[in-house]
Amino acid sequence: MSEPLSATFIAAQIISTIALILVFISFQQKSRQKLLRYQITTSLLSAIQFALLSGYPGSVACLTSAGRNYIFSKYPTGKAPAYWYAIYLMVLIGLSLYTYQTPIDLLPMLAYGLYGTAVWRGSAQQIRKADVIACLIMYAYILHTLAYVSLISNSVEMTASIVGIYRHRASKKRYKHLHQREIAHNR
Repeated sequence: MSEPLSATFIAAQIISTIALILVFISFQQKSRQKLLRYQITTSLLSAIQFALLSGYPGSVACLTSAGRNYIFSKYPTGKAPAYWYAIYLMVLIGLSLYTYQTPIDLLPMLAYGLYGTAVWRGSAQQIRKADVIACLIMYAYILHTLAYVSLISNSVEMTASIVGIYRHRASKKRYKHLHQREIAHNR
């Protein structure tokens, strides 16, 4: 682990700051392809940041995330074949176990495995819920590796997912209310 205020530590925080800026820019993207490109870039920058902080399991998780997003960018419908999911999980688990040194090193594998599974298998709501859980899991690892700027990125990502969950529920209630009014009106 890098010592705070060392050149490596500061470089990692600067790289993470660039990734954070790109996260904000990615939220503004209307095109799925552009969004995925930004997510790939932020994952690669996060991988470099974790590697500089000797957080190799976090780096591996970010690299597999970049690979997952690259695979999704090649399928316009957003549905990649199941064999890619199996490959993603095998690579994530294999490299995570290879870089594992302490129990906390397993957290990125758990978080990214959970989120990756939701992306491949779930609805938008399931993905958002998995993202919130994955972000909560990652807090301990981020603090352990001293990736302080990543705390902000993680919080932004989790907040966006919580807002998405809330908006979906609110629109569902609104739709149900309108539908009930329409039924009552047609009687």
